[in-house]
Amino acid sequence: MRVKSRQHRVSIRTACLTTAIAACSLLCAGGGLQAQSADSKDGEKGFVWIETFQGTSNSLGTVTKLDNSGGYKFSPLFEMDFGVPFYFVHAPSGSLGTGLTSVNGIGDPHLDLQFSLGNESTSFISSITGTVPVGDTAKGLSTGRVTVDWNNYMEFTAGRISPFLDAGLANSISDTRFFTRPYTSLGTVAHFQGGAYLQLWRALSLGASAYADAPFGHQKVFSKLIERGQSGSTGRGKGVGTKKGAFESESVTEGDADIARDNGGSVWLDLYARGMADFQVGFTRSTEYDLNSVFFAVVVDVGKLVRGSR
Repeated sequence: MRVKSRQHRVSIRTACLTTAIAACSLLCAGGGLQAQSADSKDGEKGFVWIETFQGTSNSLGTVTKLDNSGGYKFSPLFEMDFGVPFYFVHAPSGSLGTGLTSVNGIGDPHLDLQFSLGNESTSFISSITGTVPVGDTAKGLSTGRVTVDWNNYMEFTAGRISPFLDAGLANSISDTRFFTRPYTSLGTVAHFQGGAYLQLWRALSLGASAYADAPFGHQKVFSKLIERGQSGSTGRGKGVGTKKGAFESESVTEGDADIARDNGGSVWLDLYARGMADFQVGFTRSTEYDLNSVFFAVVVDVGKLVRGSR
C-alpha cells in the first residue's frame, strides 16, 4: 500500500506539472517578434530532419548518444519534432570486477513542440519536450515514467559577443550538449544555464557557461553505469567538500533532492557551418561531483542539406 500511495502521488505531481508547463508555454509564445528557429534561422517552412551525435568522456567512462529527430515547421513561429535516441555506454578500461558495465540501447522517444521568436540581434525559444517510457530502466536509459521538460532560451547579439540564458522546469534532468549524463533521474527539477559566445573568426566561436540543476522533493536516480540488481565502485576517492554521485555505486537510488543536485561550468569551441551543421568540442566541470569531462557534439540539419542540393 505504501508503494502504491507513493506512485499515485508521483503521478498526480507529473500531471499537474504537465498542465502547468503547457499553459506557461502558450503564454510565452504570445509575443510579437519576428520568428527565428533554433536550428533553422532562415524561417523556412517544411519538413525538418536533424541528426545529433554527442558524447561525454571522463574517469567514469564514455556515454555517447545518437538522436534521430524529424518533424515539420508549420510556420516561422511553430515547429513540432519527434525523435528517438540511442545510447552507447562504455565502462573505463581496467574496470573489470568493479561492477561497472558497458551497455547499448534505445532511450525514451521524445516529442518536441517549439515556439521561436526573434530578429537579427535577439532570439527567444520556448519549447516543451515530452518522453514516453520505452527505454530499459535496468540499464538506466529510462525512468519508466512519462517525463516533461519546459525550457526557455534567450540570446542577444552585440557585435562579436552573444550572451544567452537558458531556464526550465522538468520532472527529469535532461542531457545537454555539454553533458551527456551517466544517469537518468525522476523528480521535479529547475535547471539553469547562462553564458556567452565570442565570435573568433567567421563561423568559429568560443563559448563559456555555468549551469545548475536544482531538484526539489523526492528524487530517483537510475545509473547508466551499473545494471539493476548490482552494486559497483568507480574507485574514485571522496574529496573534501565534494561527493560521489549516487549513480557511481548503486543502479537505482531514491532519496531527497541532494542525490540529483548538480552545478558546474563549461568551455567549448563551436563551428557553425552555414546553418547546416554545428560542431562543438569542449570541457565540462561538475563541482558537485568533482568530475572533469571532455565533450563533443555534431548536429547536422539533413533537411536543409537536401533542400540545398536541389
